[in-house]
Amino acid sequence: MDNISLLINFRAGAVAVKLTRNGEDLDMLMVPLDIHFDTMLVTSIDKILKRNRIEPLSICLVKVGGRVNKSSVAYMMAQAIAAALKASK
Repeated sequence: MDNISLLINFRAGAVAVKLTRNGEDLDMLMVPLDIHFDTMLVTSIDKILKRNRIEPLSICLVKVGGRVNKSSVAYMMAQAIAAALKASK
């Protein structure tokens, strides 16, 4: 069975959404931190999963990290999306 992970990593001015399978990078998208961040993050996750033909239920690990203020709204949105993906299992 494949070990599929979705990593949401905050960087300067953007967020990297990375998809891995068994520790190997499959795909990555950059999402700019702007006013539409929440919609763009959800859309980017849908896009990366669809592009790699992976069902959301197949994700084993969702991790949010990087250089970000843990009390920022962007971080809390990413955490909420990660929790929703984990809860869908």
